[in-house]
Amino acid sequence: MTPEQIAAAAKEAARKERARVLGIQNSARLANIEADVSQPWIDEGVPLADAREQIFGILAERDAALPPGGTGTQIVAGEDESDKRRGGMMAALLHRSGRARGVIAEARAKYPDHPAFAELDGIGDGGDYRNFSLFDHARADLDHTIPGASRGKSRQQVAGLFMQNAGGYQTTSDFANALENTLNKTLLAAYLIAPDTWRFWCGVGSVTDFRAHPRYRTGFFTSLDQIVESGEFTNAIIPDASKESITALTYGNMLMLSRQAIVNDDMSVFDRLSVQIGRAAAVTIEVKVYAQLALNSGLGPLLNDGVAMFNAAHNNLGAGAAISIANLDADRIVMA
Repeated sequence: MTPEQIAAAAKEAARKERARVLGIQNSARLANIEADVSQPWIDEGVPLADAREQIFGILAERDAALPPGGTGTQIVAGEDESDKRRGGMMAALLHRSGRARGVIAEARAKYPDHPAFAELDGIGDGGDYRNFSLFDHARADLDHTIPGASRGKSRQQVAGLFMQNAGGYQTTSDFANALENTLNKTLLAAYLIAPDTWRFWCGVGSVTDFRAHPRYRTGFFTSLDQIVESGEFTNAIIPDASKESITALTYGNMLMLSRQAIVNDDMSVFDRLSVQIGRAAAVTIEVKVYAQLALNSGLGPLLNDGVAMFNAAHNNLGAGAAISIANLDADRIVMA
């Protein structure tokens, strides 16, 4: 490692240690845990999550020791503080992003049971974060993680510190998580409500990896056999299945929030860019599907038998003729 990398790693380790110590001290103080109990957790390097679990155990023992009908601490499983803060930030971001909020509302109305939007139920209107700018969110999150970190610093410095720290501890940055979650939901909503036509004639399925996956299509019955008087029903022969293979590909781009966007409170990342990228995802599928039909001079991709999809050998290609009702009907029969 270079000296700069070693210094950066040491700085990051020190920041995480401060956050651990402050988290244990604050949790112990709120639970009225004596310092002689909590200090060994700090000295021995006990992780914050483990220390909190021990605090819950102490509170449970206190509650169990109370006599029947007594009063004391009652432990009730509820929403975590970070969950509340993240939900409030998400609600505030959606409250300010008019276009994105409308897109999400339209997607929720179209797909009311979609699990991606269940998290939005009950998050309210943002509460204390409702009138926050992007910079206000970043500063509050920075000060929550490193108390007093923004004191005496300019907007550019605060935004830079937030970007630096959010990149280093994404799992503990509530605003970074809320921001990413809100963007993801906006992208998904824009994708879900984008109009398309390929779904009307294409099958939709899923694969487990990026290898070639076989797909089988059985033949079709034409008509049933006539049964004469006292005649017997005969077994129908199922036409042989045709086998093709499909392979999943990956398409995508990244949407990043810059330090300048935070300082300038640029909400276009929600109202314009995220919606555009979500719709672009839907358009990408539409374009790729029809591009397959355009292969081989409009005869479609080569199938497993080495012949183009539309070919006389597949009995799905009619003779060229002027457009008329009769000729279109003849093509419909061939395609069927």
